[in-house]
Amino acid sequence: MSLYARYEEEGDAFIEHYFELLAVGGSKTPAQMLSEMGIDVADRAFWQGGCDVVRARLSELQGIV
Repeated sequence: MSLYARYEEEGDAFIEHYFELLAVGGSKTPAQMLSEMGIDVADRAFWQGGCDVVRARLSELQGIV
């Protein structure tokens, strides 16, 4: 979800980096792969972005129900 939040921020520019991430497969650790995308997995803000996405979706669901 944190990667999706990053996509929402960056838009289409994120897509190329995401495909590069997928192409690496399991040859690097997640921290190494994300670091190459400019993402620090130790940064709380990165993870907060994912939590914010979940919170927004839950709010949408509550509005529907």
